[in-house]
Amino acid sequence: MRSDKFTTLSPQPLVSIIIPSFNRASLIGETLDSVLAQTYHNWECIVVDDGSTDVTVKVIKSYIEVNNRISFFKRDIEPKGASTCRNIGIRKSTGDFIMFLDSDDLLAEFCIDQRLKILLKKIDYDFVVGHGLTFNIKPYDSDIYISTFRSQDIHETVFSFLNIDIPWITLNPLYRRQSLIGKDISWDPKIKGYQDIQFHLLAISRGLKFYFFNARPDCFWRKGEYNNIGNSVKSIINLDSHLYLATILISYVKELNFYNSTTIGLINKFLFDLYYKSLKENEFIKAKKVTEYLQKGKLVNNFNVYILKLLISIFSITNNKHLKHLFFSFYFRAVYHRVVPKSPNKYFLKKMENAE
Repeated sequence: MRSDKFTTLSPQPLVSIIIPSFNRASLIGETLDSVLAQTYHNWECIVVDDGSTDVTVKVIKSYIEVNNRISFFKRDIEPKGASTCRNIGIRKSTGDFIMFLDSDDLLAEFCIDQRLKILLKKIDYDFVVGHGLTFNIKPYDSDIYISTFRSQDIHETVFSFLNIDIPWITLNPLYRRQSLIGKDISWDPKIKGYQDIQFHLLAISRGLKFYFFNARPDCFWRKGEYNNIGNSVKSIINLDSHLYLATILISYVKELNFYNSTTIGLINKFLFDLYYKSLKENEFIKAKKVTEYLQKGKLVNNFNVYILKLLISIFSITNNKHLKHLFFSFYFRAVYHRVVPKSPNKYFLKKMENAE
C-alpha cells in the first residue's frame, strides 16, 4: 500500500516554510508576520537571502531575535536566483512537510492548519493544493482567485501547465518532505522564468500524487509593481532559459508517455509566442534562435520553418507598420493556427463558484 512509504509522524509534525529573499526590506516583514500569526505553531521558517543590497537582512535578523523558529542563511553557491535559494532551503529544512513562499506572499492565519489536516488524512498523496487570492495592498482587497483548478486528472494538469494556464503556483501546495527528497525533486537554477512549471511538472513526472481540496483561500499572491512572476510570462529577456525549459518540458512529457500532438502543440504555442514577441520587438537574432530550435526539434515541418525565416527577413528590412500587420496576419493564418491548439488561458478566475 502506498502509505507504507511514509514514516510515522508525531501528533504535531513540523512544517518547514522556505522563503527566498532579495531586496525585499519593505515587504518581507509582512510575509514573516503572516507566518508568525499561524494558528498551527509547530513550524520552522527558513529564509535564504540571494545577496540583498538593501536592509532586507537587517529586517530578517530583527525577527530572528524575537522568534527562534525563524532561521536565516545566505546563498553560498552559484548560480544566483530564487531556485538556488529554495534548494538550499530544502537541504536546511528539518520538517516533515514543506511549503514555499516568495518574500512578498502572505498566508491566512489558518493556512498551515488547514492544509496539514487534509494532507494527514490523505495518506496516499504526496502533496495537497489549496486555493489562494491575489491582492494589491492587503489580503481580501481582490476577489481574483489563484489555483482554481480542481481536476485530479494528470493529463489535464499537464496540459494546463504546458498551456501556461497554471493550475497552481509556488505558494499553493504543501508537500511531504520525504516525497521531495526521495524523488530528488528540486528547482532547476538554470530556469529564470516559469520556475513553478518546471518544479511541479518534475514532481508529477516522477510520480508524486497531488490532491486538490476545495476550501477557503488560505494564501495571498501580491499583484502590482513588486511582482515579477506575471511579468516574466512572455518576456524574451531570458530566451535561452525559455528554450532550455522547453527541452525540459519535452523530457517530462516523454517520461509520462504524454508526448503526442496535443502536448507538441502546447509546447509550440509557448515557442511561437516567444517568436512573435521577438519579431514585435525587432529582436531578429532571438526570433531566428526560436526558429532553429523548432527546426532542430522537428516540432514543425519545413514549410513552416521557411515561413518563419521569411518573416524574419521581411521584418528586418521594413519599418512599415501596415506591411508588418499584413505579414503578421499571414503568419497567424499560414502557420500559427495550424500548429498551435486553440486553448484559452485562464491564469486567474474571478469569483470562483462553489468555493466553500
